Amino acid sequence: MLKENTCGTYYCIDKVVIKVTKKKKGYFVNEKDGDYGFSVVANSGKDAKRIAWETGDLDCDYTEVRVTWKRKASVEDLPIGIIENENLALRREVCDYLEYGECEECEEIATVQLYEKRILCKNCAETLNLMKGR
Repeated sequence: MLKENTCGTYYCIDKVVIKVTKKKKGYFVNEKDGDYGFSVVANSGKDAKRIAWETGDLDCDYTEVRVTWKRKASVEDLPIGIIENENLALRREVCDYLEYGECEECEEIATVQLYEKRILCKNCAETLNLMKGR
């Protein structure tokens, strides 16, 4: 739900109110020692942490939640909140890999990454000679 008032524009996402004042950025929010996390579009790391925390799916204390700004992420046209589509998060470079993703080449379920705009497993990327510098 989007509201306007004299202070600016606000987004309300599951009881979390966020003031929109800055450019949207992509963040990966996860537990301190874990790989599992959330791809989040927010205006700040603080907002991203709050959005991910509100899901109730992080199994740690609030102080153990880590937020990583993904500088290469392209998220300006996405709504503020969690990116539910994992493939979209990977294509927009908000996350680095998917542990159980489908390779576009061999269609196997494996750990996949983005190689030259294609979601591929390591074997297919090597076969197609796309692993430059990785």
